[in-house]
Amino acid sequence: ATTRPRVARRRPRPALPPPPPAGYDGRRVPPNEAVARSGTSPEPSREPGGIAEVAALAFPAVLHTLSDTLMQVVDSAIVGRLGVVDLGAIGFAGVWLWTLTSGFVGTATGVQTFVAQEAGAGRPRDCARWAVQGLWAIVPVAALVFFLVRATIGGFFEALGPSPELIRAGTEYARARLLGAPAIPVAIVFNSYFRGLGDTRTPLAVAVIANVVNAILSWGLVF
Repeated sequence: ATTRPRVARRRPRPALPPPPPAGYDGRRVPPNEAVARSGTSPEPSREPGGIAEVAALAFPAVLHTLSDTLMQVVDSAIVGRLGVVDLGAIGFAGVWLWTLTSGFVGTATGVQTFVAQEAGAGRPRDCARWAVQGLWAIVPVAALVFFLVRATIGGFFEALGPSPELIRAGTEYARARLLGAPAIPVAIVFNSYFRGLGDTRTPLAVAVIANVVNAILSWGLVF
């Protein structure tokens, strides 16, 4: 009897897996595969840089800005009960005080840019150092300028030529405000730090607390 030669049978090649979806970095389970494993339907994700993300960041920031305006309105309403001269003094002196502090506020806001760059580059540990640098670079200079202006603000108001009553009330108000003025760039630095991290809710929460405390102290100190 003759034997037939045995022919090796080729095993079929396994089907290649489908290509990973766009955006898959090789370190996590692709979204489609994760859904298949869990047996659940995919949830709608927020598109990075989309309208929803921008609104989530911008809405608390807008409320924060409104809270600053509300604080000024409350102060004006309380001081307005004292008389026309006192109300005019905070408006007259407030314009010059804001002109003085706006440069330091703008400089402190620059911290947000550097913090956002570090956070976007995946270096969260380097974010805090920009806040620290902003504090020591801005606050000492601001404190020195505010101290010098406080000592000379009366003569400046006299040179502008308003009524003697307005000079007296405006000088008293400006000198009181300048005592706490160094805290303004400190607050702006921390506000910029959190915003650079994409957190606009924490500054808003602090602003709400500050408004409540300001209203209570203003009423108690004036009346």
